[in-house]
Amino acid sequence: MTYRFYYSVGKIIFKKIKLNFSKFNLSSQILFLFIPILENSFAMRKHFFLIMTLVYWLFMVVGFSDNWLYDIGQASNSVLKFMIHAFFAFAWFSLLLAQSVLISFGNLRHHKKLGIAGFVIFPAMCLSIGYIYGVRYLELGYLAPLSKMVIAQVFYAVILTTLSFIYRKKAPIKHKNYMILGSF
Repeated sequence: MTYRFYYSVGKIIFKKIKLNFSKFNLSSQILFLFIPILENSFAMRKHFFLIMTLVYWLFMVVGFSDNWLYDIGQASNSVLKFMIHAFFAFAWFSLLLAQSVLISFGNLRHHKKLGIAGFVIFPAMCLSIGYIYGVRYLELGYLAPLSKMVIAQVFYAVILTTLSFIYRKKAPIKHKNYMILGSF
């Protein structure tokens, strides 16, 4: 039932808002290429989790494109803690996308085998986030509101991903829902 909510909200937003693509940069325009997929109700229902993980992956790639595409000389690109975080975040969202592709094509056996990698990648990503914000807190003596929000997101992601693991065999729908919500 989750897809109905996202589909309805997306449909309302894109019909009500007149998008002028010239106002968006190229990376944002690329994301809008996936809007026609959302218009097809059948495709949305059948491939909801695949589409959502692809959107998550694209947001990650586009959102951090300044670090790896057009402003690669920035100082933060040479800081080890950010490189480690980037590696594990990219690995997590790539794994999530690969898992969705495997399930979409009915390959449960490989989905299960590849899922084992998540037991290393997800905790490493969360620890890298914790380290980045822990160091920031020690430097400043406080956390900015955005930093607190990120920490809360990681906390909820850990809870939802753990629930996803618990329900992977008992309730595959809960497994999928918890995983998709825990990754956002």
